[in-house]
Amino acid sequence: MRRIFFLVFALIMLPGIAEARTHHHRKHLNYSEKLSTNNTSDFNIMFFSRSEPTRPVKRYMSRNEVADTVNANSSLINRARRYVGANARQLGLPRRLWCADFMNMITHSGSDRRAISYAHRGSPASYGCIGCVAVTSRKGGNHVGVVENYDRRGNPVLISGNHGHRVGIGAYAKYKVVAYRYI
Repeated sequence: MRRIFFLVFALIMLPGIAEARTHHHRKHLNYSEKLSTNNTSDFNIMFFSRSEPTRPVKRYMSRNEVADTVNANSSLINRARRYVGANARQLGLPRRLWCADFMNMITHSGSDRRAISYAHRGSPASYGCIGCVAVTSRKGGNHVGVVENYDRRGNPVLISGNHGHRVGIGAYAKYKVVAYRYI
């Protein structure tokens, strides 16, 4: 039993394996930093790499930029949330494929009816943004909605039109997100 333990320990501590494990943990650290402030994966990185963990370079916004972003994004969530439960007919929108029409109505950012058009509007955002717009892929096209939050698995929770034929709130798989954008 001791031999097996030491053999496993030696394999883990080999430099090649340590680097692979470090890369894997850094990848998850970048996502977990955005989701919570209590990181336990720092210990794992330091244990496997025998060095300090690297942190992503952050660009700090001015106080005015932060205030403008927070106000704009929270107002977009509030505007979308006002319509939860309404259907296309109640909103005066087409009855088929109307998620982009709903976003056009609340953002006043254009008239293109395609959800993928939101992948090029506004400015880029990254995973972890709240109040941004997320474009997801689906069978036969795309879907678009406002990111309200993230579930415990890290999937974005969107407020979107045509979610079960109504304006609804639901989690969408993070691997299907095509783009995050600030509108």
